[in-house]
Amino acid sequence: MENTYSEEFYSTRDSHTRQSAEKIVPLIMDVFRPRNVVDIGCGVGTWLKVFKEYGCRDVLGIDQKEVPREFLQMDVNEFMTHDFEKPLSMDRSFDLVMSLEVAEHLSPEYADRFVESLTRLGPVVIFSAAIPRQGGVCHQNEQWQDYWKEMFAQHGFVGLDLIRPRIWNESCVAYWYRQNILVYLSSEKYEEVSARKDLWPEARSEMISVVHPLAYSAKCMEIEGLSHPPAIRQTVRLLVRLIVEKFLRFVRVSRQS
Repeated sequence: MENTYSEEFYSTRDSHTRQSAEKIVPLIMDVFRPRNVVDIGCGVGTWLKVFKEYGCRDVLGIDQKEVPREFLQMDVNEFMTHDFEKPLSMDRSFDLVMSLEVAEHLSPEYADRFVESLTRLGPVVIFSAAIPRQGGVCHQNEQWQDYWKEMFAQHGFVGLDLIRPRIWNESCVAYWYRQNILVYLSSEKYEEVSARKDLWPEARSEMISVVHPLAYSAKCMEIEGLSHPPAIRQTVRLLVRLIVEKFLRFVRVSRQS
């Protein structure tokens, strides 16, 4: 997995990510009440900072060496580096594992290994990854949500739509989270959560692969921009003006002669 983001990316993205985290983290805390959280692909640690603000003191962020330490939103000793193309194993487990908009940056050949690493870290995985044509920086494996659901199932984890119904229309949450974020549970944890009647019928598990209207609109605007890019329009106008001027000049010269 190559270096993906610049320092400018990390410095400007934090505020937008934080707005999403401030809306989603309380929902996660209410359902699972984790005492410890690990974020795989944590970036500067914005999500973990919000988890700490909601009372989860034991956090760990894992990302690549490229993350600028001066931008970290957590203590340096709460951060470690790892190459996500290699298996990740630790001598401890976590109440909650999360990996948001990371898996699409890995080549397809490493997808199953990455998912397996997540499932080994804890019984609850909060996961999102870019869908086909979503677009982004260095995306190598954009897949529908069902692709990941089936892969988690191969490792004994059940996918539930616990979060999206509660944030679908929240304008403060980035559309890729509203569209992609799902919860994966070990079979034991699934039995425990499924007994929570207050979570149903919101936690539907049938309609997983969806596109958010904002994502659709953004892509339509992008396509329209490609069909009629400003540079082409300006060039056409310039050519028309030059042709008209040349024609008028020709007419004037003809009349004078």
